[in-house]
Amino acid sequence: MSLIQRIGRQSRITFASQGSVPEIATSPNLEPLVTLVNELKASDLNLPSTPEAADLAPPEGAPAAFIPVARGQFYSIAAFLLRKGVAMPIHDHPGMRGICKVLYGRVRITSFSPTRRIEPKPSDRRTYGYYAVDDQGTEELTSDSPCAVLTPDKKNVHTIYALEHAAFFDILGPPYSPEDGRNCNYYEEVPKETVFGSEEVNQLDGVRVLKRTGQPMWFYTALKPYRGPPVDEKDV
Repeated sequence: MSLIQRIGRQSRITFASQGSVPEIATSPNLEPLVTLVNELKASDLNLPSTPEAADLAPPEGAPAAFIPVARGQFYSIAAFLLRKGVAMPIHDHPGMRGICKVLYGRVRITSFSPTRRIEPKPSDRRTYGYYAVDDQGTEELTSDSPCAVLTPDKKNVHTIYALEHAAFFDILGPPYSPEDGRNCNYYEEVPKETVFGSEEVNQLDGVRVLKRTGQPMWFYTALKPYRGPPVDEKDV
């Protein structure tokens, strides 16, 4: 059984078993999945292993490419290619857990943990659609780095910037599903003074303010076929 097939099987075990558990990071089923994904290399997906290879870059004109690997009721698996200098906009994963592994290149991930929606001021409609989040810092990852893990409460909102042509592997459980209220929402960071007074700002160390936006027109992904070993359908 190939590594990607083992990952598919363990993904089903992990995410199908979560039920009503509020924090899967404490589940014994998550650790073996992270261990497997940490072993993953670009060659396991039949991707070239060096960013200099001509066919690593996304299709001409697209800032990023999306390679679907598997998708089912409980989880989705995909790979993304990012051009050097491209940043995936700030986005969230509502009610979801995620595992991200860089396959080649180097990326910078800036993460936030959701805290609360800022109640709008009735007299000022400009304060609608803002969210307070805790700054979880920035980390640079390469193919030698361990997985980055997000949960519904920790690092659930992030942006990924490609310091080099890069590819990363992504597992989400459960997957995005607008029908089930799991949309991918986009944000932009704004000054805290936009919604807080000066006295409040001084007490909000480590807190950032995000404004929900639509998907930026400059960011889109081109679909590329997956050419690696298939994930067994019964594990999707």
